[in-house]
Amino acid sequence: NCLTAAGAVAGAGADAIIWADQHGDLNTPETTTTGFLDGMALATVLGLCWRRMANQIPGFKPVDPSRSVLVNARDLDAAERELLEKLPIVRTECPDWKSAAQRLKADGARQVHMHVDLDVHDPEKLQANRYTTPGGPVPEQVRMAMCGLAGPLAIAGLTISAYDPAFDPKGDVPPLVGELVVDLLSTLESK
Repeated sequence: NCLTAAGAVAGAGADAIIWADQHGDLNTPETTTTGFLDGMALATVLGLCWRRMANQIPGFKPVDPSRSVLVNARDLDAAERELLEKLPIVRTECPDWKSAAQRLKADGARQVHMHVDLDVHDPEKLQANRYTTPGGPVPEQVRMAMCGLAGPLAIAGLTISAYDPAFDPKGDVPPLVGELVVDLLSTLESK
């Protein structure tokens, strides 16, 4: 699930994060309307909530919101929208990844963690779980954006989350995730 990103960020010593997700995952225990922990995952990585728990992870340091890129978030709660107006989180859509990469580089990001929640995809083209909202990028757009972001940046780690085979009766998701990982590794290898 998305909360695994906190451990992966700590393990990689990441000082920046790319978060591709249809949700903001920026709720806190005070703002959530559902209590869904995954909806607090990016907020945890940024040190906005669950600080005592996150500090128990060896090596965990919250990522500065100015070194955070939120890709294709389209299903946001009111509190998340309000928070995004206050925090310097870079928001982008898949085709517009270049300026986000330039911003992270300019801000001195040295070790970037990439998190891809598969529900970022347009559910008409790829449905990986039950948490879907209409719209979003097609798999090729996600793959191009993630590889484009990985090209100029030092990617230290990757988490891929939220696959539920019950919502993928044809088994479309695993091969497409495999393509994404292979293309990302090829991008990193060619640096």
